[in-house]
Amino acid sequence: MKFFLTFLFLIFCHPVFSQSVQSFDIATFSLNPAWKKEAQQDWLAYRIENPAKKTYARILLYPSLPSSGNPETDFQKEWNDLIVTQYKPGTTINENLSDYKNAWKAKIRVAPFQHNQVNQAVILLMLTDGKKKMSFIFLTNSEEFEKDFEDFGSSLVFGSAPLKTTIPLQDMVKSPSAWLPIDKMVVD
Repeated sequence: MKFFLTFLFLIFCHPVFSQSVQSFDIATFSLNPAWKKEAQQDWLAYRIENPAKKTYARILLYPSLPSSGNPETDFQKEWNDLIVTQYKPGTTINENLSDYKNAWKAKIRVAPFQHNQVNQAVILLMLTDGKKKMSFIFLTNSEEFEKDFEDFGSSLVFGSAPLKTTIPLQDMVKSPSAWLPIDKMVVD
């Protein structure tokens, strides 16, 4: 009986344990371990490839910065500084400003660009609480990794100061509005 209960526990918990909890600056997030970390001096990146299909995706995380207090102003500055100069994107395909979690707002914009004469997509996700802002860039040449991007974005949790430690995923419970720690303190 004990073996059977352990087996059931492992089966139902596998999706929870298959995500790796990471932290960077003021953000904690979950990411599939198949994504390979590429640490840089001023930012952090993760990359995944499918060599058989010649597809890839990257997630770039930038440190938090002071916010102007206006999400539109913050976003346009991030778009110009991080996207326009580096990727020279085409016409915006999609753009949205919405409420996120715990009084944070999220703005996202998707645009095409070309690299080595191959069509790519660049997505900027900027989140702000009116005091701080943090930007994330998603790059890909395929829709294959769309769910990974969505899972990453929905897993983001923000503290008010850079987090020194991460809370193991098994010690957290996902609720519709936020991650809630169980028997742990979180920097808020």
